[in-house]
Amino acid sequence: MLSLHPLCNRETYGPVAREYGFPIAEDLRIGERYPYCAFAVSFPCPTHFMAQMFGKPLIVYDFFDMARARNGESNQYPALVH
Repeated sequence: MLSLHPLCNRETYGPVAREYGFPIAEDLRIGERYPYCAFAVSFPCPTHFMAQMFGKPLIVYDFFDMARARNGESNQYPALVH
């Protein structure tokens, strides 16, 4: 199931969801869904604390290198598992 940020355009993700066979969450917030997921995949996001809170594996896919190290080095591993 795909839970989009409220500012995401759902029409953009509809074709991908249909092609790969997963629904787009529309009725519950992410905090209401997290307890029932097997794992989460996310961009860098403030909701990551929920993975630890609910004991769920978290894969952070940093496609835009947003979690750049403080020393300015590029993130060599864009998908981190926590």
